Amino acid sequence: MAKLTSKNSKKDDKSRGNMKRKAYEAELRKLQVKLCHLQEWVKQKGLRVIIAFEARDPAAVGGL
Repeated sequence: MAKLTSKNSKKDDKSRGNMKRKAYEAELRKLQVKLCHLQEWVKQKGLRVIIAFEARDPAAVGGL
């Protein structure tokens, strides 16, 4: 299986910088609300959906 990460992944992570805690929590809240709206829409339409979340934490890779 091919590795999906780029050679410069550590460099890319550093160039993005860290978010302040309040900004992170505010953005997380917005995304959680969007996810809830999506869930309601899927339920109303009677659809099936698969959502995959990518782990940014290297320690989380491979463990479930």
